[in-house]
Order: sequence, then structure tokens, then C-alpha cells
Amino acid sequence: MDQATALWGGRFRSAPDPTLTRYSRSDASHLRLVKFDVAGSRAHARELVRAEILDESECHKVIAMLGLTP
Repeated sequence: MDQATALWGGRFRSAPDPTLTRYSRSDASHLRLVKFDVAGSRAHARELVRAEILDESECHKVIAMLGLTP
């Protein structure tokens, strides 16, 4: 993993433990789950509105950042 794509960035003096690197990698076949993960995040944002943790404007921003329309 090169410096440009490493999650640990350039602020640390050494690379992360190889176990962490293996843990943070995902098989490309897992990408098929992204749409379900995004749908869950969208539903969660709406529930946060219902719980009065987010307001409607914040919810719309979250959903927009997910690349979805409210």
C-alpha cells in the first residue's frame, strides 16, 4: 500500500501493524453491499430527525452527501 492510498496517512512515523492493514482491506466483491449500506445510512438519518437529533436541513445534507435524493 503506497503513501497516497494508505488510511494511516503521513502523520505517523511508521506504518501500521500488518494485522491492521489486513483488517482494513476488503475483498472487491463486498462492493455489491454498498447500496445496502447507503440505504441504511439514509434510513438512519431519517430516524435521527424523528428522534430530534437532526433537523430536516441536516438530514437533507447527510442524504445529499451520500449521493441520494431525499
